Amino acid sequence: MKNIQAKLQTFAGAMMVPIILLVLVGFFVGIGSAFTNYILSEGTILYKLFSMITNLGFMFMNNLQLWFAVGIA
Repeated sequence: MKNIQAKLQTFAGAMMVPIILLVLVGFFVGIGSAFTNYILSEGTILYKLFSMITNLGFMFMNNLQLWFAVGIA
């Protein structure tokens, strides 16, 4: 019984990595999208920076299954 519990705790710890990453990526997408809506005009350096942050966040979200696989491994 203790062996199963130890393995489940290890698995739960591995699943925390993608969940924490999802929260961080959500902040990136939210902040980047908020500033690239209508606040900043296209072509400025800040617009490109926030657009890059948004795209980085979506890149991690689109490959979320990969991050769960990395967490399990």
